Amino acid sequence: MEFMAFASRVTIAYSIAGVLIVLGGLLYATARGELKGSRKARIPAALRPAPNDETLERRVLERYLIVGAVTTMAMAVWLPAYWLREPTRLDNKRAAFIERERAEGEALYTSLCSSCHGANLEGSPREVTLSGEQVRVDEPPLRYIYSRYEAAGRSEEEINQLMLDAISKGRPGTVMPTWSLAYGGSLNSAQIENIIVFIQSAQDTFPAPAKGATGAQLFAANCAGCHGVEADGVGGVGPNLQVALSRMSEAELLDTIRNGRMRGEHPTQGYSMPAWAALGDDAIDALFDFIVNIQEG
Repeated sequence: MEFMAFASRVTIAYSIAGVLIVLGGLLYATARGELKGSRKARIPAALRPAPNDETLERRVLERYLIVGAVTTMAMAVWLPAYWLREPTRLDNKRAAFIERERAEGEALYTSLCSSCHGANLEGSPREVTLSGEQVRVDEPPLRYIYSRYEAAGRSEEEINQLMLDAISKGRPGTVMPTWSLAYGGSLNSAQIENIIVFIQSAQDTFPAPAKGATGAQLFAANCAGCHGVEADGVGGVGPNLQVALSRMSEAELLDTIRNGRMRGEHPTQGYSMPAWAALGDDAIDALFDFIVNIQEG
C-alpha cells in the first residue's frame, strides 16, 4: 500500500514537471524574438506586413507540417519507450521498498522479539512466571508459521492477520505483550508491518517428522512443552490431555490436532492451539492414537 501511494505520487510529480517544462518552453519561444538583439522599439507583430498567400501555403505551411511531423514521431518513440521500461522501474522501486521494510523489521525483531522467539525465528523453551506459578513455555518457531498454517488450509491473508493481531494486541494471560500504540504498546502500525515483512522473508518449510516416529516421540518433540511431559498439563500452559475425551469427541480431538484452535472470541485471547497439519496424516494419526491410549479410565 505504501509503495502504490509512492508510485502514484511519483507519476503525478512527473506529469506536473512535464507540463511545467512544456509551458516554460512555450513562454521562452514566445519571448525569444523580443529578448534577443537590441532593446530598441520594434513594430508590433500585429502591425507588420503578413506573408502573402504563396508564402503561407508553401514555406510557412511546410515548416509547420515538418515541425508537427517531427514532434509526433518523437512522442511516438518516447512514450512507448517510457512505458516499456515502466514495469521494470516499478519492480525495482517495489523491491527497494520491500528491502527497506525488511531491514527495518529485522532490526526491530532483533531488539524486541529475538529473546523469546530466537535470533533465527526458531523458537525456544522458557521458564516463565504466570499468575504466580512457574511454567514452561515453548515459544512458537515463527520460521515455519506460513507453511504450517497453509497446510491447515489458512490463506496468506489470514496468516498475516493472525500475526498482526498477535503482535498488535498481544495475548492476554500469556507472556506475549501488547506492542501496538493503539493498545498501549510502543510500536506504530508501520513498524509492526515491517516486522511481519521480515518474518515473511525468513520463512522455511515445516520440517517433516522422522519416518516411523511413534506417537510418544511426536508428542515429546512437539506437544510436551505446553501439555507437560506426562500430557497432564503440569508445568505447561496447555490442558490435561489425559482427560481430553471427557470434554470432546474423538472427531473434535483429531480436528483440533490437525487444524488448531483459537481461544476465545478473538485469536489473541490467551494461548491458542497451533495447527499441526504440516506434520502429515501419518504423524497426526500417531499423535491421535497416543492421546486416545493415555486417557484415564
